[in-house]
Amino acid sequence: MVARQRYCVVLLLGSLGPGSLGWALPPCGPPGTITTVTAPDGDHLAAFSDYKSYVPKFLASDPAGRLYVADDTIIYRLEADGTATRVVGVPQTRKEQRDNVFVDSVAALEARIIPGAMAFDRAGRLYFVDYAYWTCPNQVCGWPVRIARVEANGQVVTFAGTGELGSSGDGGPAREATFRFASSPGFKRSAMVFDLEDNLLVMDYGNGRIRQIDAEGVVTTLLDSTATDRNGERITDSYETWREKDAPKRMRPSSMVIGPQGSLYFSVGYRVFRRHVDGTIDVVVSGVEGRPSERLDRARDGMGGRYITDPPGAKLLKPSYLGVDQLGTLYISDYYLDRIHRVRPDGTIETIAGNGREIYTVPGCSSSDKPVVQGEVRANPCFAGIGDGGPALEAHIWGPWTMLLTQDGDLLVVATREYGSGYWGGGEFSQLRRVCSVSEWALPTAVEAVQETPSASVSAGTFPSLRLYPNPSNAAVTLAYHLERSANVSVHIYDELGQRVRVLAAEAERPAGDYQHVWDGRDREGRRQASGTYFLVLSVDGVPESRKLTLLH
Repeated sequence: MVARQRYCVVLLLGSLGPGSLGWALPPCGPPGTITTVTAPDGDHLAAFSDYKSYVPKFLASDPAGRLYVADDTIIYRLEADGTATRVVGVPQTRKEQRDNVFVDSVAALEARIIPGAMAFDRAGRLYFVDYAYWTCPNQVCGWPVRIARVEANGQVVTFAGTGELGSSGDGGPAREATFRFASSPGFKRSAMVFDLEDNLLVMDYGNGRIRQIDAEGVVTTLLDSTATDRNGERITDSYETWREKDAPKRMRPSSMVIGPQGSLYFSVGYRVFRRHVDGTIDVVVSGVEGRPSERLDRARDGMGGRYITDPPGAKLLKPSYLGVDQLGTLYISDYYLDRIHRVRPDGTIETIAGNGREIYTVPGCSSSDKPVVQGEVRANPCFAGIGDGGPALEAHIWGPWTMLLTQDGDLLVVATREYGSGYWGGGEFSQLRRVCSVSEWALPTAVEAVQETPSASVSAGTFPSLRLYPNPSNAAVTLAYHLERSANVSVHIYDELGQRVRVLAAEAERPAGDYQHVWDGRDREGRRQASGTYFLVLSVDGVPESRKLTLLH
């Protein structure tokens, strides 16, 4: 006889969320643990003949959930078996990149690129920022830039930008506009994201603006330094107040992401903002104000190179990159504090990854500790202690920047500290870290507040009533449930003919705790399903319960 199992189920509306689409990275560990993503050789992230890639710059996933990586010179796709497929670009040295020019209608695998941020539209087309080498025409320095797109025929074309530095083009065609994404030769900033209307939002960092390119290819400025929050305060970077005392304050956005209800989250200076669909803006989280070096001193506790963590995340210093899940939980990489924070929908801040330990305080990780054998840098003692396989909160994450929430619920984090700067102790090692199953780890309290209340009297072998909300649905549906004890659980979607459309959770033993799974209206091959009736079947210890779901487009 199956023992009685109480659980709660809630379904929420949203745009994207975790859930396998028939493709995934190799298995991760238990929720909250951390590992490093490497190619089969265990060192590099990807290898193409004699070209080794281990320092990713930007990440993106396509509508099928496949992971794409941009490094210094190419864009490639990571496969489930640990191998990689080059999709855009020719492997180049940095010296060779100096001769790059923007070329239209060139085969993707023959394009000479310096890639930046990436994004996919609803049709599955890849867009990416493409730089030419740093230049200073007419005393205006920067990385000449365009936004390129890979067409269905495999050709790379210019989607936006003339390739010249500037800030012109609002109200006109994207290809006649100019941008200035970066303002320093050492770091190329860029971010792009499609909103729920399939408009492309571009972080024009060097011009202090967020710009929009609509479906007709027309460019407009969505936000600039004239924008104010609900309190009427201008959204500018406090960093400008000391670096350029006589210059106008700029917005200087550093990252942005679209939330499940269409809100735009973006970071400026030490704060993260949310722009609602009605145009109003509020502050989501605010960190330590002031000059970066002064803020860093105030964030340290002076004990062994660690930073203050009580309460966790309260000393947010530099929100470098953002991610948001289906429930509206915000993830923030903190570059200077070497941590990843999470902001729950109720405003609670917590640190979920990174021990905040300065790299120079870790034995074997400073430039003076580089192991040299016959003139060559060899095995790095720093790597053995970065925390792989253990809790993410106890691991070293140095210089976290780009992040990506996968459709399987993992959080991928790029560490940007490079070897030539005295970090990592030399040698080659993938700098892509993976925090396992953050979507199943400590489910946000906001879900608990809207959970269905189980029936007061439930006989053995039956379940409390399940309610689909909204029903009918025209977007993603999130299933969240609570297990009071370990149990075998599976979640499937079936069509009216009884054919299985999607496995949201394969049958497996799961410990007590909170879980969530999402169906975005697609089958296991990533194909959008037609409007109609479907059935969600949840099975706990072999006892199923099904409910009808109507999908409308």
